[in-house]
Amino acid sequence: MPQPSFLICSLLIILIPVGGCRKEAPRGKPLTDSERVQFNDPLELSCWQEPGGWPQFGHDPLHTGRSDVDLGTADLGLAWTFRPSEHVWTYRPGFSVWSSPVVGTVQGRSLVIAGYHDRNVYAIDGVTGKQVWAFRPGKPVFATPALGRVQGRDLVFVASLNRSIYGLDAATGELRWQFETVPWSFTQSSTFMSSPTIVRDGDTAVLVIGVWNSDRAADLNVRSAEVIVLDAADGSLRWRRPLGSVPLTSPAVARLDGELTVFIATHHGMVHALGLADGSKRWASVLNEETRSSPSLGLVDGMGCAFIGSRLNSLFALDLRTGVRRWREDTRYWIDSTPAWFSARAEIAGEPETTVVVGSYDRNVYAWTATDRRLRWKVPTGNFAYASTALARLNGRPVVLAMSWDQNSYLFDGMTGETLWQVECGPLLWSHAYMGDSLWASPVVARVGGRPTILIAAYDGILYAYQAGLTGASRPGG
Repeated sequence: MPQPSFLICSLLIILIPVGGCRKEAPRGKPLTDSERVQFNDPLELSCWQEPGGWPQFGHDPLHTGRSDVDLGTADLGLAWTFRPSEHVWTYRPGFSVWSSPVVGTVQGRSLVIAGYHDRNVYAIDGVTGKQVWAFRPGKPVFATPALGRVQGRDLVFVASLNRSIYGLDAATGELRWQFETVPWSFTQSSTFMSSPTIVRDGDTAVLVIGVWNSDRAADLNVRSAEVIVLDAADGSLRWRRPLGSVPLTSPAVARLDGELTVFIATHHGMVHALGLADGSKRWASVLNEETRSSPSLGLVDGMGCAFIGSRLNSLFALDLRTGVRRWREDTRYWIDSTPAWFSARAEIAGEPETTVVVGSYDRNVYAWTATDRRLRWKVPTGNFAYASTALARLNGRPVVLAMSWDQNSYLFDGMTGETLWQVECGPLLWSHAYMGDSLWASPVVARVGGRPTILIAAYDGILYAYQAGLTGASRPGG
């Protein structure tokens, strides 16, 4: 019987190495010193350089989600609330209540700007909570607006479900320009707009957005996704590039090899890197997993990484230069939120390490160290942790602001996950919503009227402002 014995041993020799080895991605080319600057100063490419501002989705063109504000204290009080109207429009699949807000100082006044489901975009005085202006594009704006200082003018850019992108005077809400992504027709159907990203390309301010339109005409029956790049000063088209037939998530932009590069994902799980100058392809990476998350561009041990979540419960890290998968970690349910990241020392004498934070529909908020993929902490909430997190500092220490479908917002210690503050808002504006059908607003941290402020665009229809050092209620009705 020696021959069978030999065959069994041979099979074991072959199978053990295959099952026991973990394939690691080859190490790519490190970023240069000049390329690393943008990760330490994520507003470097932004057209809104104000310290303490929150000018666009994910805070900056990289989508770091990282404010430069230090709260100073976790004793936060309710400063004001804003509700545009008592009228509630009928829920439709894909609807949200608010867009995520943006914050900036315009002509000496702190403004909070957000879209609402009543088909208006509102500018709110950040000190008083009173309406400054409203702009009505005709259909809702659920994409986060973007602020930019363009040729000496303060503008805000909004993308509406009426297929159009608008440039508005940020002080007055007056229309400066409109770009219609496709002409109106009787057969035009659904539209999905990503949040726009605005960056400086030399002396020019450039607006980048992902757009999806559908047409039910018998001779067309088109579903088309495109990346559209506009001159932010006048809305003129620089280029547009088709990227398939499913909607796109919000684009992030970074400088690589001396060239500005757009990173954008499709809902069916393709991540594309395109040259901002002309839309030329740098790489495309297949996740093989459906996604609603947008790329967040980070720095890990001198390497550039794109962090992105999926609906197969995964968090990916992709090499910025090549799109090669660096690693993948799992939660127990969808990650629709966009990851945020910060760099901090693990110990007093330790080296800085990057920590990636993300919320999941498994009801938890997670923090992983990006170098060794160690789970730093996992904190449960009472329901889906659906929103993209916002990062800030508390006496120099990183903190994480998260929202959950349990009607609560949480402030966690970024190093330990300890809950430092928690506040409850009201119930959903509508009687129901389809799970995962909408992307809901995310919180922001900014300096408003000179004071550190947390802004929560809640699904009860109210925009809440909490500020450090206020006495009184820390929660509505408290």
